[in-house]
Amino acid sequence: MLLLTYTEAQLAVVKLEARNDRAHQHLYVHLPDRTIVFDEQASRELKSLVWFTLTSTVVGFSQYRARNFVWAYDKWLVGDPQSSSIGYCDNTIGSHWGQKVRWEFSTIIVYNQSLGAIFHQMELVSLTGRVQVGLNPQISTSYSKDGASWSQDRFTSVGTTGATQKRITWFQMGNMRNWRIQRFRGDTDAHISIARLEAQIEPLAA
Repeated sequence: MLLLTYTEAQLAVVKLEARNDRAHQHLYVHLPDRTIVFDEQASRELKSLVWFTLTSTVVGFSQYRARNFVWAYDKWLVGDPQSSSIGYCDNTIGSHWGQKVRWEFSTIIVYNQSLGAIFHQMELVSLTGRVQVGLNPQISTSYSKDGASWSQDRFTSVGTTGATQKRITWFQMGNMRNWRIQRFRGDTDAHISIARLEAQIEPLAA
């Protein structure tokens, strides 16, 4: 469906690239305004096709600025398709060529047999305290009840440098009448590692 949105001229420059890294097998499909990645190992474990999207911008989509992965000198070297720069992948940061970019993910559909539910609290259990010195970045969450429109973003801080006990929580998260999807968004200033999402949800009875 995504490929149908591009012209023949745009599709002519699409590039496929495979990378094996730490038991992960990824197939990169480099599109003009983003890169979509097929995760073979996750698909096998979950018995469902798993894709994710890479982009090098804070808002919307733009060309992913890492191509031609080569393992050399104990690191993954990459080229920037927008310049002649050569860089490498670094797990300690999330920026692209020094520029801030966004990350986001959504939950699967929450459903209670059309009976609805009240969302009292949500918490992203994360490794915190590893942001750049002097920053106090925030991340947000919003929800959709139809998959098309989203609620207003609600923000919370991920803590400053050294705040390793910081809890990332939201309270009084509204309700649903039928089903709901929850979305979380941040940027590379909020350098956290998320382990799981915990939620206190009160189902409504018939």
